[in-house]
Amino acid sequence: MQGTQRILTDIPRQRLFLIRMSQKIGVSRACERMGKHRSYYYYWAKRYQSKGTRGLIDASRRPKTMPRLSSGEKIKAVVKMRKRTHYGKERLHDELKDRGILIAVSTIGKILDRAGLLLKQRSYKTQKKHTRSYNLIYPGQRVQMDIKYVPAEKCPFGKRYYQYTVKDECTRMRYLAWHDSIWTQKAVQTLQEAEAFFGFKIDCVQTDNGIEFTFNYTAQLTAQHKEPKVHPLDAYCQAKNMRHKLIPPGEKEINGKVERSHRTDDEEFYRTLKDRLNLETLIRRGRRWMMFYNFRRRHSGIAKKVPGRFALERLLLYPHRVLTACSFLSNMC
Repeated sequence: MQGTQRILTDIPRQRLFLIRMSQKIGVSRACERMGKHRSYYYYWAKRYQSKGTRGLIDASRRPKTMPRLSSGEKIKAVVKMRKRTHYGKERLHDELKDRGILIAVSTIGKILDRAGLLLKQRSYKTQKKHTRSYNLIYPGQRVQMDIKYVPAEKCPFGKRYYQYTVKDECTRMRYLAWHDSIWTQKAVQTLQEAEAFFGFKIDCVQTDNGIEFTFNYTAQLTAQHKEPKVHPLDAYCQAKNMRHKLIPPGEKEINGKVERSHRTDDEEFYRTLKDRLNLETLIRRGRRWMMFYNFRRRHSGIAKKVPGRFALERLLLYPHRVLTACSFLSNMC
């Protein structure tokens, strides 16, 4: 008896206390002291007599039969695609619809919840300073550039890798590069490779105020006897007639497109890596992920179109933006 009582939580213990008190002072007085109706007592007293202390625990309210429950094949298809792609319920709905499997978005969410495949996201209570949403007109009008730290559990012990990301705001196309250090020349190299990969001219590059992108916030500014040092990225942008735009400090929401894409990298790329990788293997797998992101994966920010195909549609409207059309079309094939 004592072992059974140990598994009871607070509410079942109160019900047991009410039943034992009623045996001493009566049902009416016991219910009055506990603040319960007599029907509450009789319901739980009946369960206590038939099942013992285990009858005081709340039973599952799930219906015994569910006539509208999805078929086993649909449930298996949802779970299998979720484990393979780590897509959310809306993207899973689109992919399954292409394969002829029609299932509601809300139903997919319930299937994932029952299978334990939903991950709780961190909630940030800080107030956003920049809430304006916008889309640019033509490819290369402005790109967002940022650095993401590769998760430590995917790097060899004692090493850190860094992902350089360049994302076009109009087409949502991205170029990714991985390095084992943060160096100012790496930003210039990545921007050169991104322009060659995109195949269209870049007018403006937008970054944060990190030392890998600017020298505006360094201790050298306080040294009056030194000449202001020009950052290699600023020199490159000036030589290529590009504008280098810096976002205000503390307002990373302005670079929200590239920041949001880093979350996609965590959910759909880095989470699929099972072990620690050296830099060469990471680059090889990362390039396959980059090609999938640009030329196969749908993007909800451009009406669920593929970024590469959307860029081709835009370039047909602005043909003067094209620098190397042949290399861009080869990526689409």
